[in-house]
Amino acid sequence: MVVITGPAEAPQTRTLLKAALAAPDPAVCVLRATAPDDLPLGHPAYGKVTQGISARQGSDAFVCRAGLCGLPLAGPVPLTATLRPGGATPLDMPVAPVPSLVSIDRA
Repeated sequence: MVVITGPAEAPQTRTLLKAALAAPDPAVCVLRATAPDDLPLGHPAYGKVTQGISARQGSDAFVCRAGLCGLPLAGPVPLTATLRPGGATPLDMPVAPVPSLVSIDRA
């Protein structure tokens, strides 16, 4: 799955969307997230998308596999390389922590 963030009219968003849709794997699903609440709370990219959109209003792609999403990819070249056969697997992808929904006080 690929999550594309950013304003729909932004050239970078359109470029990332085009690269994701051109993936050679027909099983690749592309989701658009123009606002922080476009993804459900339990989605592995939820916290990352929220941080990315609110932090800089940019366009990014998050490749998610096996319940993990990698760090943001800001251009079509790294996105295409990740989506090609033999590209990064969940264990190879750099993963940023997702903000915790539950706080545990261990004091």
